[in-house]
Amino acid sequence: MATIILDEQARIRNANPIAQVLLEEGDGLTRNGDSLQLAGRDANRQLQQALATIIAAQAQGQPSVAHALRVPRSGSRSDLGLVVRPVPHSEWSQGQSSPCAAVFISDPDQHESASKQTLGELFELTPAEANLAILLARGLSLAEVSEVQNISQHTARAQLKSIFAKTGISRQAELVRLIIKSVASLG
Repeated sequence: MATIILDEQARIRNANPIAQVLLEEGDGLTRNGDSLQLAGRDANRQLQQALATIIAAQAQGQPSVAHALRVPRSGSRSDLGLVVRPVPHSEWSQGQSSPCAAVFISDPDQHESASKQTLGELFELTPAEANLAILLARGLSLAEVSEVQNISQHTARAQLKSIFAKTGISRQAELVRLIIKSVASLG
């Protein structure tokens, strides 16, 4: 998940590597100096309003809510999904520029929604099992996974049964939910 941290002036203070790639691509969102800008006047206005609301609430010590935005991109690329959330104040950051808002960005076109290695470590899956689980989470059927992986459907079913045993679940839909909600999607 791409993440950008902004300070109380709405300046970009940190962007993880995934966010940096998206900013460099400049398709949907860009970096203009230290500020985050969205393509399209309406989307950018919504982002700036969300940031202003969060920053004002933070300055007054008031709670604020997260804001969700959809960011259109060019061509046939899927829209980005953004969630802008307040970052709680820290007593250690007084007198300094401190984090005020976090922007989480979901890119449906990003090929790896979950890290095979992280998923393997979390659930003690083999690389083949982790790959099968990720492909299922992307929406492929078991038959499509076996075709893409160039394995028999029998092998795919055996791997799926092993995944079920290791994760303690019994349905494919539960597996997809587990993968999507797991920390593996962060790394």
